[in-house]
Amino acid sequence: MTGRDDDAPHRIAEHASFVLSALVVAAVVGCLLYFAVAPEYAAPPRMVIEQDGAVRRAGDQWYVAFEIRNQGGRPADGVRVEATLSTEGQVERATQEFDYVAGSDRRRGAFVFDHDPAHGELELRVVSLRVP
Repeated sequence: MTGRDDDAPHRIAEHASFVLSALVVAAVVGCLLYFAVAPEYAAPPRMVIEQDGAVRRAGDQWYVAFEIRNQGGRPADGVRVEATLSTEGQVERATQEFDYVAGSDRRRGAFVFDHDPAHGELELRVVSLRVP
């Protein structure tokens, strides 16, 4: 036997691993390029806030559950949301802050009030956010 015959299986394995590695690298580069230019991933954060379920009473306080959704493709941090309850000439405000909301993600929380939101006007809004 010559050295050439012994090297044939090694060469086939080397070529196969090279082709497989090249395909993996090409797939990773393709995914990165797609995420960089696809409009749904490049869109700036767009926050939507909605009440999530019924108002719940616990003791002398009322809890208003809510959900925020980032309908944009890019993440946001420092997302600050506020609820304003106007009842009988009084205005009550509650705020929450979320450290990070990924693109197309959602977060839940609750605002706590001293007055029943059913007897007033409740407004939920996103106050501010930062784009990292």
